[in-house]
Amino acid sequence: MDPAGQSYGRSLPDQFERIAGNFDVHIELIGDVRELYKDRATLEREYAAKLQVLTKKASEKKAKMESLFVLGNDPTKAWSESTLKQSTLNGAYDGIINSMVSSAQDHLNIAEVLTTQVVDVLKALEKKNEEVQKKEIQFFQKLIADRDRTYNDRLKTKQKYDEECEEVEANRQKQGRAHDDRHADRVARQAEQQRNDMLNSKNMYLISTAIANKTKAKFYNADLVHLEDQLRAYLGHVLCLIFMAAFSRIPPGQARGTVLKNSSSCAGLAAESPGCVEGSGHRCGDHPRKR
Repeated sequence: MDPAGQSYGRSLPDQFERIAGNFDVHIELIGDVRELYKDRATLEREYAAKLQVLTKKASEKKAKMESLFVLGNDPTKAWSESTLKQSTLNGAYDGIINSMVSSAQDHLNIAEVLTTQVVDVLKALEKKNEEVQKKEIQFFQKLIADRDRTYNDRLKTKQKYDEECEEVEANRQKQGRAHDDRHADRVARQAEQQRNDMLNSKNMYLISTAIANKTKAKFYNADLVHLEDQLRAYLGHVLCLIFMAAFSRIPPGQARGTVLKNSSSCAGLAAESPGCVEGSGHRCGDHPRKR
């Protein structure tokens, strides 16, 4: 918590549904980024396959033609495979073909890295965040239900108190119409009992009102604030991983290493993104505590 005691939830009170709607968009964005890299991996494999076909054809043609372009149509001296290998022209041609073979393998490696370290990770992230969102919404609905139950209890006690007040008034009017002592005593006892019942109902109404007020304060100033901070912390984590995927660079020949292997490395990136909320009680990349 910063010195001002502010957090995301305190800055945007009672905005859980809007934040949850924003979460929907971010989950959809994860899917879009995942599909983008999935298509990129498919293109890499297709390109590698075409390069492999191209180099295979070139190698077969070279095997048929290399003696002609190295020795000519009618060589006057005996020659062997070693003679062909000694040719700088033949070596240059092999270098061209081998570079294409190597390039094809690089593109296959890139496709594999994109699939295992980006696409699969984002797919798991998408599923995990859908589950998180579902749990957060369920918990929000539980908070609403608990709050409304307290409100309803207060309304019931108020209704009971109003009914008792009406009974007290009815008995007061009966007292005014009672003339003989026998009926007057009985009406007085009923009026006194009704007054006691009314006072008890009043006390219950006051207690339920106090409970409802405390519940309301806790809901808006604590529960909802914490829930919004928690959901926003997840959003920051999502944004971080998307940024990592977006800024990943996998040059040909360097298709090793980890792109999204360790999500804890999100902390530095997400700290500069809107998803990192100071005072939320969560570090970017960390998961809020389980309930």
